[in-house]
Amino acid sequence: MRNSVLKIKQLESTVLFFSLLLSTSLCSQTISETAQNQSIAKYELLNPPRLGVTRAGQPIHLGGFSGLRFVGKKNGKLIFVTHTDRGPNPHAYYKKGILMRPFMLPEFNPRLIFLEVDPPTKTLKIIKQIPLKSDNGQLLTGLPSMRTREHPVNLYGKKLPFDKKGMDLESIDMAADGGYWMGDEYGPSLMYFSSQGKLLALFTPAAGLPKMITQIKPNFGFEGIALHKDKLFAILQGPLNKKNNNKQSKMIRIIEFDTKKRRTVGQYLYILEEPSASIGDMAALGSNRFLVIEQNGRKGQSVLKKIFLIDLANATNIQANKQPPSLNAENLESIQLQQAGVRTVSKKEVLNLAALGIKNKKIEGIALVNQKHIALITDNDFELNGELNQKTGKAKFKKENTILFLIPLDIAKL
Repeated sequence: MRNSVLKIKQLESTVLFFSLLLSTSLCSQTISETAQNQSIAKYELLNPPRLGVTRAGQPIHLGGFSGLRFVGKKNGKLIFVTHTDRGPNPHAYYKKGILMRPFMLPEFNPRLIFLEVDPPTKTLKIIKQIPLKSDNGQLLTGLPSMRTREHPVNLYGKKLPFDKKGMDLESIDMAADGGYWMGDEYGPSLMYFSSQGKLLALFTPAAGLPKMITQIKPNFGFEGIALHKDKLFAILQGPLNKKNNNKQSKMIRIIEFDTKKRRTVGQYLYILEEPSASIGDMAALGSNRFLVIEQNGRKGQSVLKKIFLIDLANATNIQANKQPPSLNAENLESIQLQQAGVRTVSKKEVLNLAALGIKNKKIEGIALVNQKHIALITDNDFELNGELNQKTGKAKFKKENTILFLIPLDIAKL
């Protein structure tokens, strides 16, 4: 891999508090006191290393980052860990009633990416990549397993083999022993890797996780995870896709997984702002408290791109309830849940990213840097715009670099 010292453009933008669309006066006070007269630092990743060349002759460069954690500070530089998803993919399409997913680089190996930010010199460097491997040491791929409803195909629509160990990783957190917990969208699954990227444990629906979560929509698995002590919390990207499901459902599930007992011990309900919204990532602040990214991918007046503070302390753990509403929550309205005695997760808006000028389509990583700052990272989809010509095998690209934001936020005042 060629040295990838990447120039960074740092955009200093004064935070305008009167433009924040905050849900409570407490939020307004928090943001004002935290960020007034401070700036958001925007680091743009230029000239990322090449991953490979497609069969149609198109070069693909490193991107597709999802999940983010702050590793620490070294010699004044900020170290982060992120990871790729399953690899470069144009839009899926239906053929004879089957959902086909094109893979531009079928052999692509998902990996951990370590980033080094040097604020004084306004530079960013990829300092290390760790390939992810199976328990027997083989390189993992992003090809779907048989558990998914997507069939992998190449650029020309020819079917590719399933990979029973394939994964689409979307979230990460660091364990005390140096390993990494990661969330997958296919199963959805929770995985534990060694510090060197070897798979040590895998938990799937009916094998440590609730069986019902197999009813996710394609690509709506564990979009965010957050570790607090021995408990790993995983949030689905959107509502389950059950039969007779309310298509306008805003109800999604947060899973509480005990890493010592190796099983699910809790399920909680989170209400999205709107049916078109989805989760970007989550980060733990302490016992029961998390920051969550919620977004809808739109532009203009209808854009939704916010960070919420959520609290599980008073939410109902529906794990113990084997009857509705625990099995049928996605079909119920919030008033019906209240009548059934079910309390959803409390949430409070703390940042309106769009109002701050952060309007990137996909913000898929959030990390707590310290008690005064958070970091966000974007997913640029390997610069693909989603279009693919199956006759030529050529995809269309967009100019969209990965961006890492450093944002002032006073955690103690939340």
